[in-house]
Amino acid sequence: MRSVIIQVTGLADTASPELGGKTPLEVAVTPVLDELASRGILGLMRTIPEAVMATVSAATAGILGLDPATEIPAPGPVAAAGSDVEIPAGARAACLDLVAVAEREGGGPAVVETRFPDLSIDEGMALARALDEAVAPMGARVHAASATTHVVVFAGGEALALDGPPDLALGRALAEVLPGDGGALRTFMSRARAALWEHPACVRLRGQGVAAPTDVWSWGAGLAGAVPAFIDHFGVRGAALVTAPLPRGVARLCGLAVEPALAGGAAPPLAERAERALALAAEYEFVLLHVETVDQTGPRGNAPARAEAISRVDAEVLAPLVAGLRSVGGDWRLAVVADVTSSSAARRYTADPVPFVVASPRDAGRASAPRRRFTERDAREQGIFLGDAHTLLERLLRR
Repeated sequence: MRSVIIQVTGLADTASPELGGKTPLEVAVTPVLDELASRGILGLMRTIPEAVMATVSAATAGILGLDPATEIPAPGPVAAAGSDVEIPAGARAACLDLVAVAEREGGGPAVVETRFPDLSIDEGMALARALDEAVAPMGARVHAASATTHVVVFAGGEALALDGPPDLALGRALAEVLPGDGGALRTFMSRARAALWEHPACVRLRGQGVAAPTDVWSWGAGLAGAVPAFIDHFGVRGAALVTAPLPRGVARLCGLAVEPALAGGAAPPLAERAERALALAAEYEFVLLHVETVDQTGPRGNAPARAEAISRVDAEVLAPLVAGLRSVGGDWRLAVVADVTSSSAARRYTADPVPFVVASPRDAGRASAPRRRFTERDAREQGIFLGDAHTLLERLLRR
């Protein structure tokens, strides 16, 4: 039996005033997802346990059958694993995100943006090199991971990092979120700020009047750690097609055969990912396909752009993948899951339960529920509820 999970970051959202009080899923054109929801198993599941920070790495761990609270390292070393960065013994790795900081009227400087869609991969790589040169005197090394997210490794001593991602600080004054005694962290950020301000890529973006990074946000620092092996837990061989550093790191650490990354962390076209996932499903008993494009579309909080991106995922990933599984025949299971609720209104991830759907060849003989769509509302009102994400994979792999 072949089992495939399609994990889409940004798929679950909250109601948006820009969409007339609807979520992007409710507005998106998703005929394939809606058919699966009408005939398959629809529901909500909790991917982020209580007291665990809502991150894509924690959600991915739960989806892959791990306990996010105890069985994965901090986000920093997970991102390092996903970026092929080796962490020396005793060193700590942290995520290093680009952010924009601006003065608020009467409130001082605050984080105002964490998404920079106009920054190219090549420019992101160049910024990582400039940042590395700027902070190297402080015993830190920056490794490029994607256009706007990197990894910083602190050789020893203090890891100059905050606990949570920059989304948690959006709209808040820096004075509220930076530690009062964080002199070394402020120096680290100041060096990075100077490097970014004068870099040609940031100068170009400012000149065009679009979002440009001004600062860095170091967060989620930790030591490297071991993760329980997927094959030991489930007894099947698995592969993963993942680009984003955090979910890619979880897949690597638990021993999935992860497809080689493209240069600079670039993501393959959606249609190519669906084709490659089908090829992997012919070789492995389990395949994870992660799609990050919905969450990374436009500036943070752009609900209309997210709805359009969801429609493209349905047409360019779901349609060919479902058709491919059906044409090959045999016994298969397909699950489409959101990982975290990515709230356009709050402009951050939340731990709210997310929708999922499970499909199999047997669904073709079931009566359809024509009014049921793959949306947060229908999953909540007409579906089942899973309190722990890891139980989904256990059910999916059950023969």
